[in-house]
Amino acid sequence: YSATVAATGGVLPYAWSLASGSLPQGLSLGASTGAITGTPTDPAILYSFDVRVTGGDGQSSTRPLSIRVTA
Repeated sequence: YSATVAATGGVLPYAWSLASGSLPQGLSLGASTGAITGTPTDPAILYSFDVRVTGGDGQSSTRPLSIRVTA
């Protein structure tokens, strides 16, 4: 799996993190890139989580996202 979360505006550099929830086992979020990559190993269900981006000025924004793992 490979997808990248993007942001506009704010002050670079951006830092990405999970604000709540969790990614499927086997996936990770790149803290400096916003890339979610890996091979999911969890059961085939819907995973919901919140991703936070923090700009170089300390301002942050959070957005809910989800990934559905299928067999």
